Amino acid sequence: RRAMFKNLGMEGDQNVKKKRFLWVRDKVFMSILAERVRDFEKQVNYIFEIVEVLKEGEHSTELNPDGFVHRDLTATEKNLFNFGMKGLLAKKRLAWRTVVEEERTLREELTKFRCFLQEQHEEGAGDSFEDDKKAAKQEAEFTLKIRMSKFQRRKIEDEVTAWCDRAVEAIFALYHNGQQERILPSESRIFYLKMEADLNRYKLEILHFEYDQCRLRREMFEDADEFKQLREDTKDIYLRGCEEVENLEASNKLRLGLMLNYSVFLYEICEQVDDARFIAKKSFDEALKLLPHMQDEADVDEILPVLQALRDNYEVWAVDVVSDSKKAELAEMKERERVQKLQLQHKGIQRAKAINSLN
Repeated sequence: RRAMFKNLGMEGDQNVKKKRFLWVRDKVFMSILAERVRDFEKQVNYIFEIVEVLKEGEHSTELNPDGFVHRDLTATEKNLFNFGMKGLLAKKRLAWRTVVEEERTLREELTKFRCFLQEQHEEGAGDSFEDDKKAAKQEAEFTLKIRMSKFQRRKIEDEVTAWCDRAVEAIFALYHNGQQERILPSESRIFYLKMEADLNRYKLEILHFEYDQCRLRREMFEDADEFKQLREDTKDIYLRGCEEVENLEASNKLRLGLMLNYSVFLYEICEQVDDARFIAKKSFDEALKLLPHMQDEADVDEILPVLQALRDNYEVWAVDVVSDSKKAELAEMKERERVQKLQLQHKGIQRAKAINSLN
Protein backbone atom coordinates (compact mmCIF):
# COMPACT_ATOMS: atom_id res chain seq x y z
CA ARG A 1 0.00 0.00 0.00
CA ARG A 2 2.76 2.46 0.94
CA ALA A 3 4.65 1.69 -2.26
CA MET A 4 1.48 2.32 -4.24
CA PHE A 5 0.98 5.74 -2.65
CA LYS A 6 4.67 6.57 -3.08
CA ASN A 7 4.41 5.90 -6.80
CA LEU A 8 1.23 7.91 -6.96
CA GLY A 9 3.13 10.93 -5.67
CA MET A 10 4.77 11.25 -9.10
CA GLU A 11 1.39 11.75 -10.78
CA GLY A 12 -0.84 14.82 -10.84
CA ASP A 13 -2.57 15.85 -7.62
CA GLN A 14 -6.08 15.28 -8.96
CA ASN A 15 -5.19 11.83 -10.27
CA VAL A 16 -3.57 10.89 -6.94
CA LYS A 17 -6.63 12.02 -4.99
CA LYS A 18 -8.95 10.15 -7.29
CA LYS A 19 -6.98 6.90 -7.00
CA ARG A 20 -6.84 7.26 -3.23
CA PHE A 21 -10.56 7.85 -3.18
CA LEU A 22 -11.15 4.69 -5.25
CA TRP A 23 -8.80 2.67 -3.05
CA VAL A 24 -10.66 3.62 0.14
CA ARG A 25 -14.04 3.13 -1.54
CA ASP A 26 -13.03 -0.42 -2.49
CA LYS A 27 -11.87 -1.17 1.06
CA VAL A 28 -15.18 0.07 2.46
CA PHE A 29 -17.11 -2.08 -0.02
CA MET A 30 -15.06 -5.16 0.88
CA SER A 31 -15.68 -4.47 4.56
CA ILE A 32 -19.43 -4.26 3.91
CA LEU A 33 -19.32 -7.59 2.05
CA ALA A 34 -17.40 -9.17 4.93
CA GLU A 35 -20.06 -7.93 7.35
CA ARG A 36 -22.82 -9.49 5.26
CA VAL A 37 -21.17 -12.91 5.42
CA ARG A 38 -20.34 -12.33 9.13
CA ASP A 39 -16.60 -12.47 8.55
CA PHE A 40 -15.91 -9.90 11.26
CA GLU A 41 -12.16 -10.39 11.23
CA LYS A 42 -11.88 -9.31 7.58
CA GLN A 43 -14.45 -6.59 8.18
CA VAL A 44 -12.30 -4.81 10.76
CA ASN A 45 -9.03 -5.56 8.98
CA TYR A 46 -10.20 -3.52 5.98
CA ILE A 47 -10.93 -0.63 8.34
CA PHE A 48 -7.50 -1.03 9.94
CA GLU A 49 -5.97 -0.63 6.47
CA ILE A 50 -7.85 2.64 6.02
CA VAL A 51 -6.70 3.81 9.46
CA GLU A 52 -3.08 3.12 8.48
CA VAL A 53 -3.49 5.53 5.58
CA LEU A 54 -5.06 8.12 7.86
CA LYS A 55 -2.15 7.78 10.30
CA GLU A 56 0.22 8.73 7.49
CA GLY A 57 -1.92 11.76 6.68
CA GLU A 58 -2.23 10.69 3.06
CA HIS A 59 -5.97 10.62 2.67
CA SER A 60 -9.24 11.97 4.03
CA THR A 61 -12.02 9.41 4.37
CA GLU A 62 -14.67 11.89 3.45
CA LEU A 63 -14.41 9.98 0.14
CA ASN A 64 -14.12 13.29 -1.63
CA PRO A 65 -11.62 13.17 -4.53
CA ASP A 66 -11.56 16.97 -4.78
CA GLY A 67 -9.60 17.67 -1.63
CA PHE A 68 -8.49 16.87 1.90
CA VAL A 69 -11.01 17.62 4.63
CA HIS A 70 -10.02 16.00 7.96
CA ARG A 71 -8.56 12.77 9.26
CA ASP A 72 -11.68 11.05 10.52
CA LEU A 73 -13.69 8.00 9.61
CA THR A 74 -17.00 8.47 7.86
CA ALA A 75 -20.24 7.38 9.54
CA THR A 76 -20.23 4.22 7.40
CA GLU A 77 -16.66 3.38 8.35
CA LYS A 78 -17.33 4.04 12.03
CA ASN A 79 -20.27 1.63 11.96
CA LEU A 80 -18.20 -1.01 10.16
CA PHE A 81 -15.40 -0.57 12.70
CA ASN A 82 -17.68 -0.62 15.75
CA PHE A 83 -20.02 -3.45 14.73
CA GLY A 84 -17.14 -5.46 13.31
CA MET A 85 -15.25 -5.34 16.61
CA LYS A 86 -18.43 -6.14 18.53
CA GLY A 87 -19.18 -9.14 16.32
CA LEU A 88 -15.61 -10.38 16.46
CA LEU A 89 -15.29 -10.04 20.22
CA ALA A 90 -18.81 -11.22 21.05
CA LYS A 91 -18.01 -14.70 19.74
CA LYS A 92 -14.71 -14.84 21.63
CA ARG A 93 -16.23 -13.47 24.85
CA LEU A 94 -19.01 -16.06 24.67
CA ALA A 95 -16.43 -18.81 24.20
CA TRP A 96 -14.46 -17.37 27.12
CA ARG A 97 -17.51 -17.39 29.41
CA THR A 98 -18.25 -21.00 28.45
CA VAL A 99 -14.72 -22.11 29.31
CA VAL A 100 -14.75 -20.05 32.51
CA GLU A 101 -17.96 -21.75 33.64
CA GLU A 102 -16.50 -25.17 32.86
CA GLU A 103 -13.33 -24.37 34.79
CA ARG A 104 -15.34 -23.03 37.74
CA THR A 105 -17.51 -26.17 37.79
CA LEU A 106 -14.46 -28.43 37.73
CA ARG A 107 -12.85 -26.52 40.60
CA GLU A 108 -16.04 -26.81 42.66
CA GLU A 109 -16.25 -30.54 41.95
CA LEU A 110 -12.61 -30.99 42.95
CA THR A 111 -13.22 -29.11 46.20
CA LYS A 112 -16.27 -31.26 46.99
CA PHE A 113 -14.30 -34.40 46.17
CA ARG A 114 -11.49 -33.40 48.53
CA CYS A 115 -14.01 -32.60 51.28
CA PHE A 116 -15.59 -36.01 50.74
CA LEU A 117 -12.21 -37.72 51.06
CA GLN A 118 -11.49 -35.77 54.22
CA GLU A 119 -14.80 -36.86 55.74
CA GLN A 120 -14.11 -40.47 54.75
CA HIS A 121 -10.73 -40.39 56.48
CA GLU A 122 -12.20 -38.80 59.60
CA GLU A 123 -14.81 -41.55 59.77
CA GLY A 124 -12.17 -44.21 59.31
CA ALA A 125 -13.45 -45.34 55.90
CA GLY A 126 -11.43 -45.49 52.70
CA ASP A 127 -8.08 -45.97 54.45
CA SER A 128 -6.95 -48.90 52.31
CA PHE A 129 -4.17 -48.60 49.75
CA GLU A 130 -6.55 -49.32 46.87
CA ASP A 131 -8.95 -46.60 48.01
CA ASP A 132 -6.12 -44.08 48.25
CA LYS A 133 -4.85 -45.07 44.81
CA LYS A 134 -8.32 -44.69 43.28
CA ALA A 135 -8.84 -41.32 44.98
CA ALA A 136 -5.46 -40.05 43.76
CA LYS A 137 -6.34 -41.06 40.20
CA GLN A 138 -9.69 -39.22 40.34
CA GLU A 139 -8.03 -36.14 41.78
CA ALA A 140 -5.41 -36.21 39.02
CA GLU A 141 -8.17 -36.38 36.40
CA PHE A 142 -9.86 -33.31 37.89
CA THR A 143 -6.55 -31.45 37.99
CA LEU A 144 -5.77 -32.31 34.35
CA LYS A 145 -9.19 -31.11 33.16
CA ILE A 146 -8.76 -27.86 35.09
CA ARG A 147 -5.35 -27.30 33.49
CA MET A 148 -6.73 -27.94 29.99
CA SER A 149 -9.65 -25.57 30.62
CA LYS A 150 -7.25 -22.94 31.94
CA PHE A 151 -5.03 -23.34 28.86
CA GLN A 152 -8.01 -22.84 26.55
CA ARG A 153 -9.19 -19.85 28.58
CA ARG A 154 -5.78 -18.20 28.45
CA LYS A 155 -5.64 -18.72 24.69
CA ILE A 156 -8.98 -16.94 24.21
CA GLU A 157 -7.91 -14.20 26.63
CA ASP A 158 -4.77 -13.55 24.59
CA GLU A 159 -6.86 -13.25 21.41
CA VAL A 160 -9.35 -10.85 23.02
CA THR A 161 -6.55 -8.72 24.47
CA ALA A 162 -4.67 -8.59 21.15
CA TRP A 163 -7.74 -7.46 19.19
CA CYS A 164 -8.66 -4.89 21.83
CA ASP A 165 -5.12 -3.48 21.88
CA ARG A 166 -5.04 -3.23 18.10
CA ALA A 167 -8.37 -1.42 17.99
CA VAL A 168 -7.36 0.96 20.80
CA GLU A 169 -4.16 1.73 18.89
CA ALA A 170 -6.27 2.62 15.84
CA ILE A 171 -8.53 4.83 17.97
CA PHE A 172 -5.47 6.55 19.41
CA ALA A 173 -4.30 7.39 15.89
CA LEU A 174 -7.73 8.70 14.91
CA TYR A 175 -8.62 10.55 18.10
CA HIS A 176 -5.63 11.38 20.31
CA ASN A 177 -2.99 12.00 17.64
CA GLY A 178 -1.83 15.64 17.49
CA GLN A 179 -4.67 18.20 17.61
CA GLN A 180 -7.16 15.70 16.22
CA GLU A 181 -9.13 15.53 19.49
CA ARG A 182 -9.85 19.26 19.35
CA ILE A 183 -10.97 19.52 15.74
CA LEU A 184 -13.21 16.45 15.62
CA PRO A 185 -16.99 16.95 15.83
CA SER A 186 -18.56 16.22 19.22
CA GLU A 187 -20.27 12.99 18.12
CA SER A 188 -16.98 11.67 16.71
CA ARG A 189 -15.25 12.37 20.03
CA ILE A 190 -18.04 10.55 21.90
CA PHE A 191 -17.86 7.62 19.49
CA TYR A 192 -14.11 7.13 19.98
CA LEU A 193 -14.28 7.62 23.77
CA LYS A 194 -17.12 5.11 24.09
CA MET A 195 -15.43 2.54 21.86
CA GLU A 196 -12.07 2.87 23.64
CA ALA A 197 -13.72 2.50 27.06
CA ASP A 198 -15.75 -0.51 25.90
CA LEU A 199 -12.63 -2.25 24.56
CA ASN A 200 -10.87 -1.65 27.87
CA ARG A 201 -13.92 -3.05 29.67
CA TYR A 202 -13.60 -6.30 27.71
CA LYS A 203 -10.00 -6.62 28.88
CA LEU A 204 -11.05 -5.81 32.44
CA GLU A 205 -13.61 -8.64 32.37
CA ILE A 206 -10.69 -11.03 32.04
CA LEU A 207 -8.61 -9.39 34.76
CA HIS A 208 -11.64 -9.17 37.05
CA PHE A 209 -12.18 -12.92 36.76
CA GLU A 210 -8.54 -13.56 37.73
CA TYR A 211 -8.95 -11.11 40.61
CA ASP A 212 -12.04 -12.95 41.89
CA GLN A 213 -10.34 -16.33 41.61
CA CYS A 214 -7.32 -15.14 43.59
CA ARG A 215 -9.59 -13.56 46.18
CA LEU A 216 -11.53 -16.82 46.61
CA ARG A 217 -8.34 -18.85 46.94
CA ARG A 218 -6.75 -16.13 49.10
CA GLU A 219 -3.80 -15.89 46.73
CA MET A 220 -1.78 -12.89 45.63
CA PHE A 221 -3.18 -11.29 42.45
CA GLU A 222 -0.08 -10.66 40.34
CA ASP A 223 -1.80 -8.24 37.93
CA ALA A 224 -3.44 -6.16 40.68
CA ASP A 225 -1.65 -2.93 39.72
CA GLU A 226 -2.46 -3.36 36.02
CA PHE A 227 -6.09 -4.12 36.87
CA LYS A 228 -6.50 -1.09 39.13
CA GLN A 229 -4.76 1.27 36.71
CA LEU A 230 -6.76 0.11 33.69
CA ARG A 231 -9.98 0.32 35.72
CA GLU A 232 -9.25 3.92 36.72
CA ASP A 233 -8.22 4.88 33.17
CA THR A 234 -11.38 3.31 31.75
CA LYS A 235 -13.56 5.10 34.27
CA ASP A 236 -11.94 8.41 33.30
CA ILE A 237 -12.63 7.72 29.62
CA TYR A 238 -16.29 6.93 30.33
CA LEU A 239 -16.59 10.10 32.43
CA ARG A 240 -15.11 12.20 29.61
CA GLY A 241 -17.68 10.67 27.31
CA CYS A 242 -20.44 11.47 29.83
CA GLU A 243 -19.35 15.12 29.82
CA GLU A 244 -19.49 15.21 26.03
CA VAL A 245 -23.00 13.67 25.81
CA GLU A 246 -24.48 16.38 28.05
CA ASN A 247 -24.87 18.44 24.86
CA LEU A 248 -26.95 15.70 23.20
CA GLU A 249 -30.63 14.92 23.68
CA ALA A 250 -31.38 12.39 26.41
CA SER A 251 -32.96 10.21 23.71
CA ASN A 252 -29.87 10.26 21.48
CA LYS A 253 -28.80 6.70 20.64
CA LEU A 254 -25.09 7.42 21.13
CA ARG A 255 -25.75 8.98 24.53
CA LEU A 256 -27.97 6.11 25.67
CA GLY A 257 -25.44 3.54 24.47
CA LEU A 258 -22.66 5.25 26.40
CA MET A 259 -24.72 5.45 29.60
CA LEU A 260 -25.76 1.80 29.26
CA ASN A 261 -22.18 0.59 28.88
CA TYR A 262 -20.90 2.88 31.64
CA SER A 263 -23.50 1.54 34.06
CA VAL A 264 -22.51 -2.04 33.15
CA PHE A 265 -18.87 -1.12 33.78
CA LEU A 266 -19.73 0.27 37.22
CA TYR A 267 -21.74 -2.81 38.11
CA GLU A 268 -19.50 -5.58 36.76
CA ILE A 269 -15.99 -4.15 37.08
CA CYS A 270 -16.16 -1.52 39.84
CA GLU A 271 -18.87 -3.37 41.82
CA GLN A 272 -20.60 -0.03 42.48
CA VAL A 273 -24.16 -1.33 42.36
CA ASP A 274 -25.90 1.82 43.62
CA ASP A 275 -24.11 4.07 41.11
CA ALA A 276 -24.85 1.66 38.27
CA ARG A 277 -28.55 1.53 39.17
CA PHE A 278 -28.75 5.32 39.49
CA ILE A 279 -27.22 5.96 36.05
CA ALA A 280 -29.31 3.27 34.34
CA LYS A 281 -32.58 4.51 35.85
CA LYS A 282 -31.80 8.21 35.29
CA SER A 283 -30.89 7.62 31.64
CA PHE A 284 -34.00 5.50 31.10
CA ASP A 285 -36.36 8.00 32.74
CA GLU A 286 -34.94 11.02 30.89
CA ALA A 287 -35.16 9.30 27.50
CA LEU A 288 -38.64 7.95 28.20
CA LYS A 289 -39.98 11.47 28.72
CA LEU A 290 -38.81 12.48 25.24
CA LEU A 291 -40.00 9.31 23.51
CA PRO A 292 -43.57 10.55 22.72
CA HIS A 293 -42.13 13.70 21.09
CA MET A 294 -39.80 11.89 18.69
CA GLN A 295 -40.98 12.26 15.09
CA ASP A 296 -38.73 9.77 13.30
CA GLU A 297 -39.97 6.21 13.84
CA ALA A 298 -36.61 4.83 12.72
CA ASP A 299 -34.91 6.69 15.58
CA VAL A 300 -37.48 5.32 18.02
CA ASP A 301 -36.89 1.77 16.77
CA GLU A 302 -33.13 2.25 17.23
CA ILE A 303 -33.28 3.37 20.86
CA LEU A 304 -35.99 0.98 22.09
CA PRO A 305 -33.58 -1.99 22.54
CA VAL A 306 -31.20 0.26 24.49
CA LEU A 307 -34.03 1.49 26.72
CA GLN A 308 -35.12 -2.10 27.28
CA ALA A 309 -31.58 -3.07 28.28
CA LEU A 310 -31.35 -0.11 30.70
CA ARG A 311 -34.63 -1.05 32.36
CA ASP A 312 -33.79 -4.76 32.53
CA ASN A 313 -30.42 -4.03 34.08
CA TYR A 314 -31.87 -1.66 36.65
CA GLU A 315 -34.50 -4.20 37.71
CA VAL A 316 -32.00 -7.06 37.91
CA TRP A 317 -29.52 -4.95 39.87
CA ALA A 318 -32.27 -3.88 42.28
CA VAL A 319 -32.93 -7.57 43.02
CA ASP A 320 -29.20 -8.20 43.39
CA VAL A 321 -29.02 -5.65 46.22
CA VAL A 322 -31.51 -7.76 48.18
CA SER A 323 -29.73 -10.95 47.14
CA ASP A 324 -26.40 -9.55 48.35
CA SER A 325 -27.82 -8.91 51.81
CA LYS A 326 -29.17 -12.47 51.94
CA LYS A 327 -25.83 -13.79 50.72
CA ALA A 328 -24.11 -11.88 53.51
CA GLU A 329 -26.46 -13.43 56.09
CA LEU A 330 -25.86 -16.93 54.70
CA ALA A 331 -22.10 -16.37 54.65
CA GLU A 332 -22.20 -15.21 58.26
CA MET A 333 -24.30 -18.24 59.24
CA LYS A 334 -21.89 -20.62 57.49
CA GLU A 335 -18.95 -18.96 59.21
CA ARG A 336 -20.60 -19.43 62.62
CA GLU A 337 -21.26 -23.09 61.80
CA ARG A 338 -17.64 -23.54 60.74
CA VAL A 339 -16.36 -21.99 63.98
CA GLN A 340 -18.71 -24.16 66.05
CA LYS A 341 -17.51 -27.27 64.20
CA LEU A 342 -13.87 -26.36 64.86
CA GLN A 343 -14.66 -25.77 68.52
CA LEU A 344 -16.34 -29.19 68.80
CA GLN A 345 -13.37 -30.83 67.07
CA HIS A 346 -11.02 -29.06 69.47
CA LYS A 347 -13.07 -30.25 72.47
CA GLY A 348 -13.01 -33.80 71.08
CA ILE A 349 -9.24 -33.70 70.75
CA GLN A 350 -8.84 -32.32 74.27
CA ARG A 351 -11.16 -35.03 75.66
CA ALA A 352 -9.21 -37.75 73.85
CA LYS A 353 -5.95 -36.39 75.28
CA ALA A 354 -7.44 -36.35 78.78
CA ILE A 355 -8.60 -39.98 78.46
CA ASN A 356 -5.19 -41.05 77.17
CA SER A 357 -3.48 -39.33 80.07
CA LEU A 358 -5.71 -41.21 82.53
CA ASN A 359 -4.84 -44.49 80.88
